[in-house]
Amino acid sequence: MSRAKTLREARTTYAVAWTAFQQQHAVNPQALFCFLEGKDAQYYGIRIDLIVEPSSRIDLFCGGKRGVLRLRALIDESPDHKNAWTAFFIDADFDDNSQHNTHPKTYTTPCYSIENLYTTRDAFRRLIVSEILLTSTETTRADQAALEQVYERGMASFLDAIEPLIAWIRWQRKNRHPDETPTLNETQLSTLVQFSAEQSTPICSLEEFDKHFQPPTPTPCAAVHGIQKETSGHPSRSMLFRGKYIIQFYGKLIKWVADNANQRQPKHISRKYPNSLTIQSGNILSQLSQYADTPPCLIRFLKSIAQHCPTKSIIPA
Repeated sequence: MSRAKTLREARTTYAVAWTAFQQQHAVNPQALFCFLEGKDAQYYGIRIDLIVEPSSRIDLFCGGKRGVLRLRALIDESPDHKNAWTAFFIDADFDDNSQHNTHPKTYTTPCYSIENLYTTRDAFRRLIVSEILLTSTETTRADQAALEQVYERGMASFLDAIEPLIAWIRWQRKNRHPDETPTLNETQLSTLVQFSAEQSTPICSLEEFDKHFQPPTPTPCAAVHGIQKETSGHPSRSMLFRGKYIIQFYGKLIKWVADNANQRQPKHISRKYPNSLTIQSGNILSQLSQYADTPPCLIRFLKSIAQHCPTKSIIPA
């Protein structure tokens, strides 16, 4: 898909969301309207319901970050809608979000995107304890520690492998107009990096990235190397790098851990742990939402929204 077509579709999605908001607000003005970049409701939905407890929640998908921000501006400027119960959710990406973060109804992720919140060591620990190990004994605690080491080694290898690619993308975002930057979703990560649960390696060099993305974008390699040095070995790389890439690795890791635990003589752990855990890449956000991190800043944001939003406890039945 071309960049122009991608932008046209995003504008269409944003326009549809604006129309839907006006129509639904007219018939349900006490609902909480949540404006999301895409399918982020799979992460935010349960957390909004638990913390805000809105009388009803309506999710509106805006075709990306710019769509969310455009709709926010429209609503703020609309006399009929500026006091509606709204919340806007955006990913940090590689952007400077300082001007967005001052808006009281806008939440920006503390990492690249929500996918990063699924792939932390704490999230991994919660998943393997609940889905595979199940009990807490001296043996299972030792096996848990062993699996966490598998996670650490595998994640470090993957982050090393994608580090040049991330630096290349950051240079594009910093130096090109948004309408001219490469369309990332149209290029399969597997054509750039070979990755598995335990070992990952780049397939192509920094100099070859330009030809893998559309539109082709000649890039000064020296400048990209400089950006790469900024994050090389950074302890928070897994939160700073592109979440949609990391969660692809994480899905492979979880599948390997589950399959390995089902073996009679598994690697790294002391015994077989029968389990039925299966991961489908298209549903991973909904499948693993309960195990993903909920950062304190999100809890504070949702509590602030709850202070001004009609909730189930104050809406007459």
